[in-house]
Amino acid sequence: MTTLVLNYSSSMFDAIGKFFRGILVAVMYARQLSANHEAAQYLARHEYNKGEFQKILYELNSETHKYYKEKFPDEKKVPRHDLTVYNKP
Repeated sequence: MTTLVLNYSSSMFDAIGKFFRGILVAVMYARQLSANHEAAQYLARHEYNKGEFQKILYELNSETHKYYKEKFPDEKKVPRHDLTVYNKP
């Protein structure tokens, strides 16, 4: 009986931990996309031509998405980022 209760509580804690980890990963991902947006604005304004904002943002976001998919391969909370904002030539 004790083993059954321990197994149930262990799986319950694992599920709760996975839930909060998923939320944490989604928040980190969203904050990174926000930082990418600010960095792309700065770079487009000061370092590159004014028309390069979408291209810079696309490249930063695609690298971020690739990084999060590699680092957290089993997370379903990492959003599928639609990278069609900028069509690469």
